[in-house]
Amino acid sequence: MKKVTIVASTEIEPFIVKQIGETGKAEFQPVPSSAVEGYEGLFEHSYKYDESKTRLAELLKNVEKKIPEEVERSCELDEKILKNFAYNPKTAIEELVKPITDFGEQIESAKKLYDRVRLMSASELKSQNEDYDYKKKALAQELLVNNAKVKLLQTLDPDELKKCLTAGLASDEDLGELEEYLKSSGIEYKAVELNEKEIFVFVFGSDKDLKRVNNLFTIYDVADVYEVFSTGELLLVLDDEARSKALSVYSDKIAELNKKLENVEADNQKAVDVVNTKYGADLKKLETEYHQKVSELLESRCSMLETACFIIDYLDKYADYPVLRNPVFSILQAWYDDSDQGQIEPILKQLQGKDTKLLYSIESVSNKELKDAQRRRGK
Repeated sequence: MKKVTIVASTEIEPFIVKQIGETGKAEFQPVPSSAVEGYEGLFEHSYKYDESKTRLAELLKNVEKKIPEEVERSCELDEKILKNFAYNPKTAIEELVKPITDFGEQIESAKKLYDRVRLMSASELKSQNEDYDYKKKALAQELLVNNAKVKLLQTLDPDELKKCLTAGLASDEDLGELEEYLKSSGIEYKAVELNEKEIFVFVFGSDKDLKRVNNLFTIYDVADVYEVFSTGELLLVLDDEARSKALSVYSDKIAELNKKLENVEADNQKAVDVVNTKYGADLKKLETEYHQKVSELLESRCSMLETACFIIDYLDKYADYPVLRNPVFSILQAWYDDSDQGQIEPILKQLQGKDTKLLYSIESVSNKELKDAQRRRGK
């Protein structure tokens, strides 16, 4: 087990902690007194600014939603903000709130004209679709009724109708239980599928069964057949010639309704195309102008936003790491397995190359230090 003790200018402390922390190979430990001999004015520092952090995080989340995905952004972190964050975290966080709020408002302002035209287009499309849905549902209901009449005439035998005690329209979800009750009661019945969700149920038997069947129909919300068909329509079953004529009439009606449905769908598509043509060019132009305006706004604010995101991510992951500070520098210590030396030291060398205000020393962790660490964890 190795330990690296790092002395660095406070302004680069977040980079050290983040890059070493992201390896997942090291654990920051409290800096022992033996490592800070000769340094004055040191104190334990904490990044626990939950209220300010939460406010900034929520603000950033809202602003990020307003930036179109199509707008490209690529920028460096703002060193001035990071320095301020390193020395005065709470102040730095609070000072980011106003400019990010202003940026969000500027994006909203840039989007107003585009949104107004977009909403006008959406409103006309919504109105057209509502009209289409109304006509389509009305035709679909007529088709359902006429298909039911054809199904009835094709399925029910005249002799069955003569001895039919009662009939109704049941839900496919309830049919299983309804059939179980009828079978267990010894009541004869016939089930005919009308469509995927509705079933005709014809019950045969004596008058003494009628009350029990009516109760079952009430429990399972079975619609009385006379709510769907008139007496005259049911009696068509008894007359072969009348039945044949009625089937022809209903079939013609179904063909007519299907044609109307096709026309309604075609008319709706034409109306939708008209709306899209009416607003399409304007919307495309306004969208392009809006994205251009957001890009211009981002040019001067991109670094600020990236840095704010960096700070929030940093506080989420590393707010609790132990560090000693004075007004000039920070002292940190991280432990890692011997086998991970190749992942930790290159990070420090790279940072050291960018900033000479970084010193570090690597030593082996003693048995006493290991025991002390285990004891701290036990507490």
